[in-house]
Amino acid sequence: MKANSRYQLLAEQRIDSSTDTLVLEKESLIKLYTSSNRLLTDSFRLISAHLQDKPEQSLLFLTNLPDSLSALEVSQIYRQRWQIEKFFRFIKQQMNFSHFLSRSFNGIKIMAYVMLIGAMLIGLYGRFNDRPGFKINKLLFVYELEADLVKTLIVACHGEPTLLDDALKKHFGQ
Repeated sequence: MKANSRYQLLAEQRIDSSTDTLVLEKESLIKLYTSSNRLLTDSFRLISAHLQDKPEQSLLFLTNLPDSLSALEVSQIYRQRWQIEKFFRFIKQQMNFSHFLSRSFNGIKIMAYVMLIGAMLIGLYGRFNDRPGFKINKLLFVYELEADLVKTLIVACHGEPTLLDDALKKHFGQ
């Protein structure tokens, strides 16, 4: 919810609940205004909280989840959702993932597993080489992998590139 969002307060109650990192303060029932100052017919729950270690930093959770879920449960759902958002940001930014190559559920699962395995290999590479960070480790990992592949190919063709060409033609029938 934007800081300058307008809403009509319908009801409000104090909450005495907290987690290890979050203190829940109050829960309000509100109706939101649109950008053209029209009041929406649906009502929403607005849960106000602040961080345990930073009381000056307030958080607002806006939801249409039913009242059967407590404010604490709603905040935990948001926390889990945020972990999912961080994961997707990681695979898009660090693993250069832009779109799915498959439309089947199984294909998407396979792509997710391949990305996770790749991320774990890069993480392990960084740990074994005592290097923090991910981006540099990814570049170095790919560089070393390519170098090892070239060495393997040179050994396999006994230093004669034409032997490799012949083997590829024989194997792929070209």
